Amino acid sequence: MSSRRSAGHRNATPGIRFRRTACLWKGTALLISVGVLIWLVAENPFLVDNVWLGLLYFAVIPGAIGGILGMIVGGIVAAVASRDRSKRSRNRIRGLWLFDDLSEGRYSFCLISGALVIIAVLVAFGIQANVERGPSEPPLRLLIVGLDGMTWRVANPLLESGDLPTLAAAMSEGTGGTLESLKPMYSTRIFTSVASGKTADKHGIRGLSDTRSDQVLVKRVWDILEEQLDWDYGLVEWYLTWPPAASADGFCVPGILAMTDDTIPPDLSFIKKLRRQGKDVRARGGAYYLGIALDAARNGARLSTLTDLASIAVAQRRPGATQLELYHRQQKALVRIISDATCHRLRSARPEMLGMVYKATDSVSHKYWKFFDPEPFGELAAADVEAYGRVIEDVYMLADSELARIRRYVADDGVEVIMSDHGFQANTGFGMQMVSFRTKVLLEALGYSLTDVSYVNLGGSFYLQPLTLDAEENARMRDDLARTFGSLTIADGDSPGFYVRDVDKEGVGDDFVEVTVTPELQIAAPEDPMLLTGDGRSVRISEFLSVLDISGAHDVLGIGVFVGPQFRRGAVLTDASVLDITPTVLAALGLPVADDMDGRVLTGTFTEEFNARAEFETVETYETEVRVPRQSMAMDDMPEETQERLRSLGYMQ
Repeated sequence: MSSRRSAGHRNATPGIRFRRTACLWKGTALLISVGVLIWLVAENPFLVDNVWLGLLYFAVIPGAIGGILGMIVGGIVAAVASRDRSKRSRNRIRGLWLFDDLSEGRYSFCLISGALVIIAVLVAFGIQANVERGPSEPPLRLLIVGLDGMTWRVANPLLESGDLPTLAAAMSEGTGGTLESLKPMYSTRIFTSVASGKTADKHGIRGLSDTRSDQVLVKRVWDILEEQLDWDYGLVEWYLTWPPAASADGFCVPGILAMTDDTIPPDLSFIKKLRRQGKDVRARGGAYYLGIALDAARNGARLSTLTDLASIAVAQRRPGATQLELYHRQQKALVRIISDATCHRLRSARPEMLGMVYKATDSVSHKYWKFFDPEPFGELAAADVEAYGRVIEDVYMLADSELARIRRYVADDGVEVIMSDHGFQANTGFGMQMVSFRTKVLLEALGYSLTDVSYVNLGGSFYLQPLTLDAEENARMRDDLARTFGSLTIADGDSPGFYVRDVDKEGVGDDFVEVTVTPELQIAAPEDPMLLTGDGRSVRISEFLSVLDISGAHDVLGIGVFVGPQFRRGAVLTDASVLDITPTVLAALGLPVADDMDGRVLTGTFTEEFNARAEFETVETYETEVRVPRQSMAMDDMPEETQERLRSLGYMQ
């Protein structure tokens, strides 16, 4: 029989050889695709969340590529065969199409391979569906999720319309309401207070240039839980977690101000690389992004998420693509990729505690608030309001749906905290005009150096803080700053340019000078007069005012929800601060609260039964070592990429 088969092959026409070769290459490509799919699903059962995308990526595209390559090779085989029928030529031809004996010219190989692909995709889809229902034994005993900048102004209408079902469920299962923030309201400082229960004079994070985890002077809640209960923890984009550190079986993806792509484990570094996608996409080649996509696919990313990322990368290369069009899509894709990776690590590492932050709720609020709430901003293009008016709400709803996935990993007796570090409001400090401050220019014009003073712009105010660690020098410099800015008057009118408030709390760290523009300066700004100090220094208004398309500003009232068997169901949270989260969590878990924490236990959130049996013990402190305060970095010395991120949100100019 083998001789007849060989004879048949030797006598095959060029057309038959063309079809057989094309079929063989197509089938081989499909077999390779099956192997890749099985490997990826073994690494990441979350991968196939859409059967049609699975068929597209693992059947249609590989089959098409294999078929095209097969036709090219088959064309070469047929061309050579038609010109030369000699034995020598035939041997050369057989060498070109190699496994021709397997095909029998009936396309069975292709059909079998295609069936294998379909079966593998459907199996993967079934695995995904099972995993997405959550593990049978959820590992988390504590979940703290920060929805950066979330405000009831946006959330309440969505709750009423049923568009935030996860948040609504959490509020019905626990106690929720308003959480008061701390001034100045920037996230590195506040999230460190959230995790420690302490103010900045104790935890050491004072200015925007404090971006390293080793600048934190106190233990945070995950350190306490690891020490006291031997719990593993995972951290995802929590601020001040770079350089990354994690417990033995934990993981860490540092927050957005991380200076490198380092993560624990290193496989998660693709998240940090994707944060730079908007900047690098035109400079990087396709191979770079294919590598990131494979890393993501192995570490929890779903096909729908990867498809969105690919579509954004393509859109960014389109001439004329604007940041307004792309930015919200980038932020939503990052929400999904972060959630995908987190679920994957929770499944594999099974830590007892997770702290994570969704930054997108803050980022889109800064840039798209005027479209969400156009009335304070005067006339806006109707097309823009139509196109971007629901961006903030869409991000809230996406974060809510992703939060539902994360909550599946919380044990029945686990504690959950859903919170925001501050709220949001319209940035209309100059009537309908959105402005920021070139505070660096103003400081230098008045004789100050950024090696001595840090600042942050927040809405119609900016906050100044001496970088010195000496308490007496700190007080002297604040007094000097307050006196200088308080003496600024508008030329020809002698009206004050700023309201100045010198905030002096105990210790160094929570001391700052708050500077807010006066109505008189707002009125005079179009005429661009000089501002004069009492000692003769001056600066023109236009030199330090900057028109900036940042329409959302921080507000002091955020959200807070506490869930668990210890908490009252459906109760309203009142008189609570971000400082109260860690003390309340420790008490809920049966651990003592430290006397040196500035927050308090929110006993009103607990059920009567829990309050009756809880002992609410205290310890003097959880600090077991003295950590020496580090000198804050001068703002000009911060990495340019970090400065660029802060400028894009209006925090510095």
